[in-house]
Amino acid sequence: MNTMNDTPLFLDHHPYFTDGALWSAEGWYFDESGHMIRCRGWTRVRRARDVWTVSSELRLDLFEPDPIALRSVLSLTPPTSGDREAFWSAENPVLGGFAGRFTAVGDTLMSIGFSEDGLYQAVEMFILGEGDEYYARGTLARESETLGAWAVTLTAETVS
Repeated sequence: MNTMNDTPLFLDHHPYFTDGALWSAEGWYFDESGHMIRCRGWTRVRRARDVWTVSSELRLDLFEPDPIALRSVLSLTPPTSGDREAFWSAENPVLGGFAGRFTAVGDTLMSIGFSEDGLYQAVEMFILGEGDEYYARGTLARESETLGAWAVTLTAETVS
């Protein structure tokens, strides 16, 4: 793990938000009953002047050959240099619209968001590891019930 002395403090300095970054994801998903399910996927970051886009897919290895795929596309208001926070929005085909924010705290990116109706909450933390990886931990809850959680490692694949 990085030390606080050599970690980025601002959103635009975190390797996660590098324009064109492709991150592979591998780890575990925990369903609402607590079953552990192997998962894998990817995240792609695109930065434009007026919006940053973070697209991701996480496939749950339940059903072969067609695993369940959880997809998301976040649109972030680009932070200015030195900002620690940026606001995002997303549309989920099942749960509806979400809004939230990313906050950089040393070696960690924190994301919290709520559905438009206030019933759903998504929380995710990305902890910068050694080299080109992040440890992502997150949950999706409906009111006081956890619907799913995940623990994945994101590894930098390429920048294009």
